[in-house]
Amino acid sequence: MASTSSSMAFSRPNQTRFDVFLSFRGEDTRHSFTDHLYAALKRAAIHTFRDNDEIRRGRDLEPEIVKAIENSRASIVIVSENYAKSRWCLQELSLILEQNRKGNHFVLPVFYKVDPSDVRNQRQSFAIEGSKWTEVNVSKWKSALREVANLSGMVASGPETHFIANVVDTVHYELDLKLISTPTHLTGMETRAEDINSWLKDEHSNTNVLAICGMGDEDYVGSETIEGLAVDMRKLKKGTKALAINADSLAKMHRLKLLQLNYVKLSGYYKNFPELRWLCWHGFHLKTIPSSLLMSNFLVAIDMTGGNMEKFEPPLGVKNCGRLH
Repeated sequence: MASTSSSMAFSRPNQTRFDVFLSFRGEDTRHSFTDHLYAALKRAAIHTFRDNDEIRRGRDLEPEIVKAIENSRASIVIVSENYAKSRWCLQELSLILEQNRKGNHFVLPVFYKVDPSDVRNQRQSFAIEGSKWTEVNVSKWKSALREVANLSGMVASGPETHFIANVVDTVHYELDLKLISTPTHLTGMETRAEDINSWLKDEHSNTNVLAICGMGDEDYVGSETIEGLAVDMRKLKKGTKALAINADSLAKMHRLKLLQLNYVKLSGYYKNFPELRWLCWHGFHLKTIPSSLLMSNFLVAIDMTGGNMEKFEPPLGVKNCGRLH
């Protein structure tokens, strides 16, 4: 579940228009699973393209569909019972896999009420009939079905809400949606946010912690001067969704105003942050905000995208956090 300030937005590369393209068979999932997944992606601030045209009259992909795929960072391919019976779906799949082979497009297959082995071996409803399409297309689409079935995907199982949450979390993690944009009413933080974003975008950095210090004086020294802190544990260990640090490490950061945590588990007692204005905790590992997390009423924005939170209750001491989604 994701909770974000209404004025919070993710930064994304200028050359892409969408984070995710949804490929699905309308008659199977448009008004059920796909609709629920699209809503969850939207709540998580993942900019998603979903084609709403239920009746496609042409034989080839419409230019806007091709453009949407090429201008997306990732695709979720919802492979359902009748997916391979649609020329449109198979054309989308071929283009999606072509983008994936170029190395700049993440593909997540979701097998919805189908067996991946049937997709891989073209059994049941995934048998491509040679008499229906040209020999070239049959060969290409059989290859595409084998390729998508061999990718690391997810098989729908268990409660749908939990499964969809896992899909959203996987996409958020793989796309590394971690950049920040401060709310318009959060004044004086722009420079600090720019410093954090610059560091987060540096793929060659081997440092997983960034601290931004304010002016020191006789009352504040060392970690007490830190006003902005970003901890990105994925820089430390790729493939690990969350690593733990002890909350005591933040105990003396009384002047902290911006705090960004990417897939970090805090152990121990959650200390007081009396001046915190903005909290971004991607991959928050708990279902609720702990009661021991004490903050002042200065907090104006909370972003808990891509985490496990099921119920949002403002931290103690916070009366207003703006409108949350």
